[in-house]
Amino acid sequence: MWGKSFFIISLVVVNAQRGTGSSSDPVFPGAPISAYQVANAPRTVSWLGYPQSESPKLPDNLTEVESRSILKERNGKPHVEAAIKVSEARLQNAVKLAEADQAEEAARELNLNVALFSYADSYARQLPPNEQKERNKCLKEIEQAIFKQQRLFEAARRDLPFNYREQTEGLVETLKRIRLRAINDLLGGGTIIK
Repeated sequence: MWGKSFFIISLVVVNAQRGTGSSSDPVFPGAPISAYQVANAPRTVSWLGYPQSESPKLPDNLTEVESRSILKERNGKPHVEAAIKVSEARLQNAVKLAEADQAEEAARELNLNVALFSYADSYARQLPPNEQKERNKCLKEIEQAIFKQQRLFEAARRDLPFNYREQTEGLVETLKRIRLRAINDLLGGGTIIK
């Protein structure tokens, strides 16, 4: 019975996407699908009937090698770990550039570091509900990596000129938000921990 309900749900959503939900539809005879249901139907449906969100996009400024190293990992935790590994390399590069007084390039590397963490967070959160354990492992990896990189990130920011330091203030807030959200999901079950 449970499997049949997923099958029926997926057929309803597919018919809603096509706009073929009429009174002659074999899925729900006599129950037409409204325009609201068609407009708000998910764009893709997994084989279990769960709506699939679009997979997050990698940041644009990655090299081909970096992109391939991340995308070759298909499972949740290895994929997130690959993104974190690339972000660590970018952070190390940002520190070197900041020490060499190349502020614009260092700020770009810091932006890319935060973009990779945002990508990893989005990727972990789009995992299907039946992979809750894998999702939690990914969020734990993200939280720990942000904690480990925090001092180095601040050191790179301190070496930047004042006007670039101000520009990176939003990046610090983004990292804090990602980390706290991961902690809340892991420890508080999604509720806010005070």
